[in-house]
Amino acid sequence: MLDPKPRTYLTIILATLAVAAAIYFWDQAAFNEWKANLNPWAFFLLMTIAPAFGVPTSPFYILAGLSFGPLLGLGGGALAIAGNLLLVYVIGQSGIRKIVEKLLQGRELQLPAEAPRRPVRYTILVKFAPGVPAFLKNYVLVLSHIPFRLYFGASFLFSFAYALMFYLLGDSIQDRETGQGLTVLAVILLLAGLAWYVRRRLAKKRAATAGK
Repeated sequence: MLDPKPRTYLTIILATLAVAAAIYFWDQAAFNEWKANLNPWAFFLLMTIAPAFGVPTSPFYILAGLSFGPLLGLGGGALAIAGNLLLVYVIGQSGIRKIVEKLLQGRELQLPAEAPRRPVRYTILVKFAPGVPAFLKNYVLVLSHIPFRLYFGASFLFSFAYALMFYLLGDSIQDRETGQGLTVLAVILLLAGLAWYVRRRLAKKRAATAGK
């Protein structure tokens, strides 16, 4: 895996800002009508299934913050994340290695030929890999024969932390709380910078170890 590029994280941040701005200036009356007719069961079921096939999760989390209170929004989101991880695990066991390898072509992450000797470190490296969609990282962990508890625990922790940030962003847009929204965006920026820094240090350490 190569050294990460800061522009990868910058692209994610700019895309997030664009989505947030679009929702902020959306027709409020039309959105309220849509929200009134929103079925939470259908919403969270779609959140469970769609990301396993590459659908981005950020819009789901922002919409959850816009549409539901904390108990339903975060509780339903947690269940959807858990269900999605289980679905990915089942699909990953069904012989899709060649498909995942094809999707990884040209990216800074490859499937290992055998199970990693240091699964915890490998899991962290995968989770911080730049330019690779989150759903694809989950399939990589499953196909790398990472222990299920490590795969599920690490993936849930990363996904829920990510969901929480974007839920709060959506909630701040709904309530027109500019201060909260700017604070959340600042935290997202900080976490993106921290992710880039940690990934860079891990990549350098790995390169130094391989060169010995």
